[in-house]
Amino acid sequence: MTLDPNDAGDKMPAREEASVKVPAKYHKKKDKKDEYLSEEDFELKQQLELYVEHVQDADLSLQTRALESIRQEIQTATRSMASVPKPVKFLRPHYGTLKSHYEKMSDSDAKELMADILSVLAMTMSAEGERESLKYRLLGSYGDIGPWGHEYVRNLAVELAQEYLQIEVDTPINDLMYLKRQIVAFHMKHNAEPEAVDLLIEGMIMLWDVEIGLAQIDKYFHSTDTHVVAGALLAVGIVNCNVKNKRDPALAILTEYVVKEEPCIRVGAIIGLGLAYAGSQRYQVFEQLRPILEEDTNASLDVIAFTVITLGLVFVGSCKEDIARAIRFSLKNRSESELGEPLARLLPLGLGLLYLGKQDIVGDVAAEVSRTFSEKIKRHCDMTLLSCAYAGTGNINRFRDFAGECAEDLEKGETYPGPAVLGIAMVEMTKELEVERALRALKHFPEYGQRNIRRAVPLAMGLLRISNPKVNVTNTLSRLIHDSDTEVAMAAIISLGLIGAGTNNARIVGMLHDLSSYYYKESDLLFCVRIAQGLVNLGKGLLTLSPYHSERFLFSQTALAGLLVTLHACLDMKALILGEYHYLLYFLSLAMMPRMLMTVDENLKPLSVPVRVGQAVHVAYQPGRPKAIIGFRTYSTPVLLSAGDKAELATDKYIPLSPFLEGFVILKENPEYKDDH
Repeated sequence: MTLDPNDAGDKMPAREEASVKVPAKYHKKKDKKDEYLSEEDFELKQQLELYVEHVQDADLSLQTRALESIRQEIQTATRSMASVPKPVKFLRPHYGTLKSHYEKMSDSDAKELMADILSVLAMTMSAEGERESLKYRLLGSYGDIGPWGHEYVRNLAVELAQEYLQIEVDTPINDLMYLKRQIVAFHMKHNAEPEAVDLLIEGMIMLWDVEIGLAQIDKYFHSTDTHVVAGALLAVGIVNCNVKNKRDPALAILTEYVVKEEPCIRVGAIIGLGLAYAGSQRYQVFEQLRPILEEDTNASLDVIAFTVITLGLVFVGSCKEDIARAIRFSLKNRSESELGEPLARLLPLGLGLLYLGKQDIVGDVAAEVSRTFSEKIKRHCDMTLLSCAYAGTGNINRFRDFAGECAEDLEKGETYPGPAVLGIAMVEMTKELEVERALRALKHFPEYGQRNIRRAVPLAMGLLRISNPKVNVTNTLSRLIHDSDTEVAMAAIISLGLIGAGTNNARIVGMLHDLSSYYYKESDLLFCVRIAQGLVNLGKGLLTLSPYHSERFLFSQTALAGLLVTLHACLDMKALILGEYHYLLYFLSLAMMPRMLMTVDENLKPLSVPVRVGQAVHVAYQPGRPKAIIGFRTYSTPVLLSAGDKAELATDKYIPLSPFLEGFVILKENPEYKDDH
């Protein structure tokens, strides 16, 4: 019979009378070690001991009945598993005996059932690191895992993740993948989305851990599957993302693969360089990638597009003319048909990243690009370049320009409204008053805007409230997730994940859980729901995607660039994210940062001090020394900071070397401090 891994039901018949009863001659009196047992527990213990004897009997039918009785006792007890179930507890002394007998059994249904039972017992009896619970599960019946209980499934998930990290390259993993699908289906059915997401997203667990991460990745470079090698190259970039290493391993590893013939391997290496060296302005990266843009006439569009994006990330905000010239050269060499491809829309974005936040400097570049292309492509390039150049400036004139572009009647196939809508959010993203102004404008677009505009609105809202799930934006997105236009609904779902990223927001978690049931037959929408669930539980609630720092006075260009690549890809979900370029989502790793406050002394050793954390209030131009936070509570560092939170020291013993208490803060002792006690 074919098993369905998605059918992780937990329905069980009511407990029946045991099929093998304890004969009167087997009844014993309690000894001292059993005195604490109730009569019912003592009888159960005797019953199980008899089952163990019958399991070792030569009669196969008696063996099978005894094993079925043990299975029934365990499954009945594990329906509510607050502690170790009594049948498992009473069978512990017999674990070794059952293991030894299992090795002697001939292949049969009884042996598979014995393996299922040993898998459950191994949960508490297996030696650390042995992963015997997983071992016997894979030797067992492959039946439904649900009736064995939630703790058993959770333990299997842990051992499965450990096993996956230890397997050799090219080792068949069909049995592991089948079990993974069973576990994920069980977790999703029982409101345990974080556990399911943990099992689905093992790529990112080595983020920032260069030494251990590269050691884990190395074995995949020897695979004969080009896609596995490409994934390993991408993983090298993720591990080195936002990390400076004296040995500089990423450049040495990745440049070797940039010149390979396989397009997927080249793309993996190129993206890896972009993630590893974003914002570094390393000219070695440019020297490695320049030939692709200027000399390689046979390079595919995806290789060209990701080369341009990588250069935009590495030299973000630098306005380097030689980089811009190479990118413009690659744009001019593309045919009109190629520039009409969805992936080609990343080309002007890569150029725009060079001028991120630089305002009027981009004018000459935009004029030169405009003279090269037809009207349709030119407007898309203009909107992309201008939106990048004026990001975070609050320029009211640009805000009106972008809003005006969205009000025009569109011809079929026009793509420039997407970057224009994102431009509204990018210009107004820094100050709270400007954010509210942009949100008021965006709320009208779903009602009156045309299709391409409506699809971009949820993404713009997600950027404005990244990792900050305000009620008004959540309400708007909750309506759009059921929109009749599938792409609007998908964009709204992804944006729910963005605004709730790393917050574990209970309302968004509940909405996404309901959506997973609502869209269970729609694979594309369900994929978006799973991604959003992963974002909401980002880093178990310890990370954020917000690019702002220093109390929103500054933003990280690298983090914003990573967000923009993903958002521009989401403007055409079906062709890119849901097509063959789903790995564009990994550019979000550039924006992932801890959202905690940690204090260290002048020797960089952890130092725990009391701090007050509350909602920040504006005190500019107010006389005296008004309070900068309200509704505060006092904690000891390290402490998590939510969006809008501000921290201040609750002691005069130390003086911070930074005016803003965010991230890592160095404290020095106050020479004027006197202990009153």
